[in-house]
Amino acid sequence: MKQNETPLGKFQKLLAEMLQTDKSDLDFGAYRVVNRRISDIKNFINQTIPRAIADAVEKAQPHNTTLVEMQQLEATIRRQYGNHAFTPDGELKTEFAEGEIGRQWREIKRRAKDIHLLSDEDVCNRLLQFFARYYDNGDFLSKRRYAGTERFAVPHDGREILLHWANRDQYYIKTADRFAQYAFKANGLAVQFKAEPAKVQKDNNQPPRGNFILHEVRRENGRVVAAFHQRELTDGEKETLKRLAGKIPGDAQTKLIALAEQRIADEHPDLQPLLAPHIAQREKTIFTVHAERFVRRNTSDFFIHRNLRAFLQRELDFFLKNETINADELAEHAPAQNRIAAFRAVRAVGRKIIDFLAQWEDFQKSLWEKKKFILQTDYCATLGRIPNAEQAGICKDIADCDKQWKEWKCLGIDGKAAALFSGKGKRKDRLAFLRDNPSLPVDTANFPPEFKDRLLAQFP
Repeated sequence: MKQNETPLGKFQKLLAEMLQTDKSDLDFGAYRVVNRRISDIKNFINQTIPRAIADAVEKAQPHNTTLVEMQQLEATIRRQYGNHAFTPDGELKTEFAEGEIGRQWREIKRRAKDIHLLSDEDVCNRLLQFFARYYDNGDFLSKRRYAGTERFAVPHDGREILLHWANRDQYYIKTADRFAQYAFKANGLAVQFKAEPAKVQKDNNQPPRGNFILHEVRRENGRVVAAFHQRELTDGEKETLKRLAGKIPGDAQTKLIALAEQRIADEHPDLQPLLAPHIAQREKTIFTVHAERFVRRNTSDFFIHRNLRAFLQRELDFFLKNETINADELAEHAPAQNRIAAFRAVRAVGRKIIDFLAQWEDFQKSLWEKKKFILQTDYCATLGRIPNAEQAGICKDIADCDKQWKEWKCLGIDGKAAALFSGKGKRKDRLAFLRDNPSLPVDTANFPPEFKDRLLAQFP
């Protein structure tokens, strides 16, 4: 059996997904901070968790009197008749099965037949069953599930009426806003995916929801920028996708990513490192893996829990009491011992994992709740409202600021005096134009910080 097919391997794979260890190449936002501790996270999954499970099983293992009696009787038989009294499978041979000892052995074997001691696999399966309910693609998300019996509880404080919904204690996060820019590093390349608007919508209408289509690939500030447009497909693009129906499996977005990858291969030979196999998903290229993740992040929202530790601890206790310990089995001594042992082991390991998960969730919550600092403030004022603008030298600064004149030109203010708005405009001609047009708006964002201070100083 392969490692990832064992219960422990499956649970470790789920933990790696929950803690997002496969995103160590991302280079933006909170991922930069988490990636500094990626070795600690992997050590927790691969080293700490297996040891914690083994220790919890050993401490919680039930003390079963039947098994103890069987071990003592086996030792007595071996002392009297020697080790050859048992078969290699541990069964008592026929010639030694007669008499009182043989009868006692058969009776103990009958009672011990249905006894199963707690194992690491049992604990891993229960932990996998519990934590898989709350995470999807590495994001916290209470999955919808149903049960034939009442296996859910709502925290109630005794009020007559309580309004409750599944995500009442969670922040709703729009990934389209958070992941509009997505950066990663691959084989020495710094790459950034951007979701750019296809066109400006009239009357500020929202653009139609559609597929992400690669618009262009360019270089900006030492980075490779792949700009995507989210829009509806044209008739020509629909025909192209129909022709690819038998060649590329998957939906329309999968085919569009494959076309984008082919476009990069044809038009950008210097970006071949992006087409190398991904380290975790060898069947896909680096570009495809990140493009799929970029699209998924921008089209699916997720939640941040306000108090994940308390929530998961409460849910774990309810899960153990209602799905691990069965009241009907408490009447039977041996099964109840095993159930209680499983309760103790799963609770011990589960709480350790919850404490670790809460650190990441609380970090995301602190970033979400952090008050945003004001990084820059700018002002816009018309010339006629600035006191002593010409005497204080404000007008001279405006006349020399080509950036301000370029902005006015974009607003269509140049008119017949187009020469003044080029970089060759003379100061004296510009000053005269400013005197004749006192309603021109001055944007302080076009000037150095000291200009803003001088401008504000003119107002009483």
